[in-house]
Amino acid sequence: MTIASDELSEIRQRTIGCMLGLAYGDAIGASYEGRLIEQAVWFVIGKTAKGEKRYTDDTQMSIDLAESMIACHGFVADDVAKRFAANYRWSRGYGPGAAKILKLIKKGTPWQVARTSAFPNGSWGNGGAMRAPVVALFHSQNSTGERVVELARAQASITHAHTLAQDGAALVAASLFHALRLNAGQCNKSEFWRNVVSLANLQDAKAWEARCEWASNGLNLSEDSQPSPRVVAGKLGNGIAALDSCVTAIYIAIRFMEDDFFEMLNFIRQCKGDVDTMGAIAGSIYGAINGFRGFYSSRNINIENIKEIEELGERIFAMSQH
Repeated sequence: MTIASDELSEIRQRTIGCMLGLAYGDAIGASYEGRLIEQAVWFVIGKTAKGEKRYTDDTQMSIDLAESMIACHGFVADDVAKRFAANYRWSRGYGPGAAKILKLIKKGTPWQVARTSAFPNGSWGNGGAMRAPVVALFHSQNSTGERVVELARAQASITHAHTLAQDGAALVAASLFHALRLNAGQCNKSEFWRNVVSLANLQDAKAWEARCEWASNGLNLSEDSQPSPRVVAGKLGNGIAALDSCVTAIYIAIRFMEDDFFEMLNFIRQCKGDVDTMGAIAGSIYGAINGFRGFYSSRNINIENIKEIEELGERIFAMSQH
C-alpha cells in the first residue's frame, strides 16, 4: 500500500514533533524538578556556556536509543546498553540507581546482571518510560501496536527489571502509537485513554487500576470541572516511580492536547515532583498529536542541540518508512 505524500508529510511532522516535545518538556521542566536543593543545583549546572537550557537523562537516553536503532537497523539491547553507559554523565541528573547500573555496564558487567545491582527486584522508576516514545516512532507505520508495546518493555528492561517500570513504558508507548494516528479535533479523550490502557496490556493491572479509572473519569469531565494540579498530583502521583508519574503525564497530555504547549507545561510544573520526566512524556505525546507546528512558540527558547534533535526526528522518520 502506497502512502499519499500529504499523509507522509503529516507523519513526518508528528515524528519530529514527538522528539521536540520530549526535549522541550524535559529541558524546561528540569528547572522545577524536585525540592529546593535540587532546583538550586540545576540553577547552577542547567545551562550551557552559550546560555542554552540543558536537557537531562530523559532526552539523552532517548537520543541514545534512537541512535542505536538507526545504526543497528532495529532494536539491539546490547548496543543500546553500551550507548547508555558510554553517554552517562552525572550532570544530566541521573538517579543514583541508574548511575550505579550504568557504571557497572561501562566496566563490562552484562546489563542483565547490572540492572538488579541497585534494587534486587529491579528498579520500578520511570526511566524506561521516559524513552519509550522512541520505539513507537520507529514502528509507527509498519508494526502493530502489540509490537510497539513489546519493544517498549524490552528497552525498559535494560535498566528496569521491575514489572511496574515496564508497565509504565508500555503505557507511554501505547499512548504514542495511538497519538500518531489521532485526529485531535475529533477525539473522545476518555475513549483514547481506554484504548491506551487496552493496548498496554498491563502485567500488574491491579496496581494501576485506581489511577487508570480516575484518569478515564477525569477526561470525561466538562472544562469548568477539571481538577487542579494539586488534585491531579494527589490522585495520580508526581514521583519518580513509574506508577506515580506515567498515568499523570499521559492524562495531562490528553487533557491539554488541543491547548497551548506552555499551558500544559505550566500545569505540570504546578503538579511539582518529577517535573522534567512528566514534561518529557507529556511533551512527546503532545508533539505526536500536533506535529512540530505545535512548537513554533517554543522557538525563542534556547535548548542545547535542539537542531540536532530535530534532525534526529527526520532520520527516524526516514527509517520508519522502510
